[in-house]
Amino acid sequence: MNEGSDLGVVIPTQNRWSVLERTVEALRRQTVTGFQLVVVVDKGAQPPSFLNGVQVVERSQGGVSAARNTGLAATTLPIVLFLGDDTIPDVDLVARHLAVHRRHPQAEVGVLGAVRWHPEAARGRLQRWLEWSGNQFDYRTIVGEEAGWGRLYSSNVSLKRQLLLDVGGFDEDFVFGYEDTELGLRLDAKGLRLLYEPEAVVQHLHRYTWPAVERRFLLVGGAEYLMVRKHPEVPPHFLQKLTSHRPVSPVSLWPRLVDLVPSWAGRLRREAEERADACYSKRLAPGFVAGWLAAAELDELGEPVLDGQFEQVVSARLGEQRWLGELLPLLPRGSPLLAMGCSATLAMALADAGYDVTFVTQSPADRGVLRRRLQNRRVAGDRLAIKELEDLGATDGFAAGLVFGSEGAGVEGPALAAAERRSALVAVSLPGRRRPDASEPNRPGGAATSIKRGRQAQGATVLRRRYDDGSELRVYRGGGPRHLLRGPSRSRPPVEAAKAYLGRWLGRRPWVPPNVSRPARRG
Repeated sequence: MNEGSDLGVVIPTQNRWSVLERTVEALRRQTVTGFQLVVVVDKGAQPPSFLNGVQVVERSQGGVSAARNTGLAATTLPIVLFLGDDTIPDVDLVARHLAVHRRHPQAEVGVLGAVRWHPEAARGRLQRWLEWSGNQFDYRTIVGEEAGWGRLYSSNVSLKRQLLLDVGGFDEDFVFGYEDTELGLRLDAKGLRLLYEPEAVVQHLHRYTWPAVERRFLLVGGAEYLMVRKHPEVPPHFLQKLTSHRPVSPVSLWPRLVDLVPSWAGRLRREAEERADACYSKRLAPGFVAGWLAAAELDELGEPVLDGQFEQVVSARLGEQRWLGELLPLLPRGSPLLAMGCSATLAMALADAGYDVTFVTQSPADRGVLRRRLQNRRVAGDRLAIKELEDLGATDGFAAGLVFGSEGAGVEGPALAAAERRSALVAVSLPGRRRPDASEPNRPGGAATSIKRGRQAQGATVLRRRYDDGSELRVYRGGGPRHLLRGPSRSRPPVEAAKAYLGRWLGRRPWVPPNVSRPARRG
């Protein structure tokens, strides 16, 4: 008897054949038979021999949403079970899903199974953090049978096919992240009841490294922007969590100490988890916010939010997020700033935050892009001026000259010299992915030489930071009027001001532009 003949299993993969083979073999050992197995691969992929007998289809376009929709279209069975290629099912997984569906045949009922760490991947500290923090799967807070639409995890969930078709399947604008939650929201409007079956288990075989976690949250930042833009009623969960955590020292040991506190310790365990999670949030926040800002920038320019260009834009926004977190505590709100070689996103965000920004670029295309973006969102118009280098007057003075550039952009000598003459502080970024070459004035090496001359001519270094990717931020004294650095935040006694700055350093959160959490809805 083909007990599983009502169910189709859909698994998208990106050529991760070794782990997919283990997942497929586990499905072949299920206690029920007769179900359909559909594996969705990249275009042009050469499926290995272990997929013989499996229905293999090519995805219609890039992204996990498109892959799952392709798998959905490839089956006509009334129940569809979505799995990840690295989620290895227990032997009774399909039987457990089918049992719940047979007890609840209504079209609006879906089944959420449990995702647990595979023994080969469960020992890592990052895996343990992802589990108890709920940053990947939030099973710990489920009460009773109802899981709620926000926990629709396509790593182990089954739904009635007709209900999926009624809402149009996954939204293919979501290339990575939030595609499950967005689908759950639309299904909820159709009356979805997502029932939790904790005995329907898959073992997640994914060994996370810290760079992989950082990249994951960078992409989720772009996806959450898209989610909130499309559904303004949904609060930006990760943005709020990562940018409003409790103050935490940069040298905190809580990420390691939390594993020493037993789960039965109650309040002590919860306190340890909160402190450890704050440490992780502090490290992840700049990348997440950079992903959000990059998505917003592409959206305002009419480009796809998460496409190949996203990677290039988000790299520049990540550098700016790091630098601004270091620099802005030195600058009173309302200070005049010179933004040179910076992105339009940076200039607009600083104007939104209450700084008087002069944006200088020699590129007519850059000026056109900025003016185009200003038409699409509200910015304090009197706080943002767009000029060419030649338009700067001899008496113009700035509290700080921000000379931030992406890799390869570098800083031309005359432009940097102009910033040094007019600014009390000069902040310059040096990308770290290319060996400096002093023979190229427009490359990071030429900028480094100019900075050295400027420091000798004008004043000492105020701040210097190096980052893991080799990039560097240098802030040094310029020749501009020093009184522009004074303001309400600088009128306190020196000891009190020092304590305030130390407190900001110990518990500093990333700088978030004021309007970042509420993008305008489009379309």
